[in-house]
Amino acid sequence: MIYSQPIKLGDANALSVELTVVSGTTAAASALLVEISNDLANWSTTGITAPSTNFNSLAAPNFARGNFTGASGRFARVKVTVHSTGAVVNVSAVPNRV
Repeated sequence: MIYSQPIKLGDANALSVELTVVSGTTAAASALLVEISNDLANWSTTGITAPSTNFNSLAAPNFARGNFTGASGRFARVKVTVHSTGAVVNVSAVPNRV
């Protein structure tokens, strides 16, 4: 698993996420979740609605973008589970108000 650095949400209620699978075999990035926290210690996916974008089972090279909505906390982070040895993935996320 790979976690992004915590991102301050401010008055945002969503997180715009981009995932690029640079290299790796089939299903290089198999799952992507957004987690919310108020204290940077306890993280939860409760209340988060995933976009219709399919972030699961992306084979390289590939790219996906979408808004995760329902963020009601002070901080957010992206959690990517990679199921491919040697896979290279890039994730970027920014707070968004939708």
